[in-house]
Parts: sequence; C-alpha cells; structure tokens
Amino acid sequence: MKKRILNSIKKITVFFTLLLLFGCKKEEKQRFNFIITPTEVETRSNYVGYISITSGNGSYTIKVKDDEILDANFTTITNAPFGAISLHGKKKGETIVSITDNIIQSTREVKVKITDYYLPLVISKSNHPTLKGQMRIFLVNNDKKDAYFFFEEGDKYSLKQKGTYKFISEMNGGTKIPFLLLSYSSDENGKFTDAKNTMVEHKFDLTESNTQFYSAVHSLLGVNWELPSSPTTKSSPTTLIFTRMKEIGTDFILEAYIGSSSSLDFIPNGYLD
Repeated sequence: MKKRILNSIKKITVFFTLLLLFGCKKEEKQRFNFIITPTEVETRSNYVGYISITSGNGSYTIKVKDDEILDANFTTITNAPFGAISLHGKKKGETIVSITDNIIQSTREVKVKITDYYLPLVISKSNHPTLKGQMRIFLVNNDKKDAYFFFEEGDKYSLKQKGTYKFISEMNGGTKIPFLLLSYSSDENGKFTDAKNTMVEHKFDLTESNTQFYSAVHSLLGVNWELPSSPTTKSSPTTLIFTRMKEIGTDFILEAYIGSSSSLDFIPNGYLD
C-alpha cells in the first residue's frame, strides 16, 4: 500500500513537472493599434520626407498607387519608436500610399503631394530692415523662381510676402562675382509693403559665402555660376552650408545657412502647387 502511494506521488510529481515545462501556454506578444499621423503629407521632389507611425506592430506592407511620383519604404528614425515610412519624391504630383500592419491586418491610407524642390535659407544674423534673423527664405526650383518669405513666430510661421529670385554672376574688375537677386514689394527703406505693389529688385553680393554653398546651389537648383575658380571662402566655425549676403548700394548684411534639421525648415502645406 505504502509503495503504491509513493508511486502515485511520483507520477503526480512528474505530471506537474511536465505540465510546467511543456504544457503552459506561451504568453502572447502584445499587439498595438495601428495609427498613422498625419493622413495628408506634402514633401518636395528630390528629397526624403517621412510619415510617422504613431503606433503599430513592426511588420508592414507598403503600396504606392503611382510609383512614378515617389518611392516609399519602412525605416527607423530618431524620436519614432514605432518607425516611419520614408517618402522619396521623384516628380511633382499626388498619389496615395497604403500601409498595412501585417500583424493585425489593418490598413491606413495617406494622401501624399510632391511639390517642386525648394531651398530653405535660414537667416541667423542680420541688420536688414526686412530680412531679419530667424526669417526663412524658401527658393523654389520652378519656372517662376518663386521666393517665399516666412517669419518664425514661436513654433509657427507667418508668411510675410511672396516674391521671386535669381542667381547670376557678373564681371567686376576682371573677376566674376556671384549674386542673388531677390524681388519683393518694398519701400525706399527696404521694408515690405503691400504685396500688390510693384516688386523691387534687391541685389546681394555672395562673395563671402563658403564653398559648400556654391556647390549646394549648383547641385540642388542647377545654377551654373560660370566662375573660373571657387570664390573667396569665409571661414566658419560650423559645418553649416553658409552664405553672407551684402545688399548692393546699402550697408545691409545678412548671414544665412541652408536649413534641414528643424520642422520649420519646410514650407507649410497648401502654399505650393
């Protein structure tokens, strides 16, 4: 009798041991709701923009309705714990990007608009009455050569005026000098006036810009400076792509760099075709 009881105890012990080792149900992996923000995005051609994944499960299928307009891929970026969808703009236009979370089989659609490429100039220092510090000048690479003048107000923008721009180089004393022509409505003191008024051309000498600036303008906007050699480069304590602009006929000087790191280095939705 005692032997039977011991054998039964052993069997029960073995049974529960096996149950603990192999019979327990594996804990299911936590699943998240699939959330994409925003649902409408603008980015420029020849540039990589992003759609943030606010919440998701890490496995996605991405489809672009018109892949001649853009390419889209899943990627990881800083400050996006669930990842993001990179958007490489190929040409101007609009299309739909569909993203499916493969784990929970949920699909979201994002309307994406690709605009003309534009170069953001962020003014860091200035004694100019209009083109002041923290203003951003966006130079659009379109046929009209549109220029948008936005002023930073906290974490928002205020459009001050829309004008035009042109890069040129001219001979002066046997040397070609690079210039930026900015046209906008202004009074005799250089201050913005009503945009309905006739635009006035303002000419800026770019000689003291660094070499990277000339290269960037050439590669991004297709400007052929026709300079025999690199203009004199003003040394800068940073690696920013830097320009120093002197307005001809005035004492106004401003310094700017090509922006790309701030959320304000982009034209807000709705301004570009």
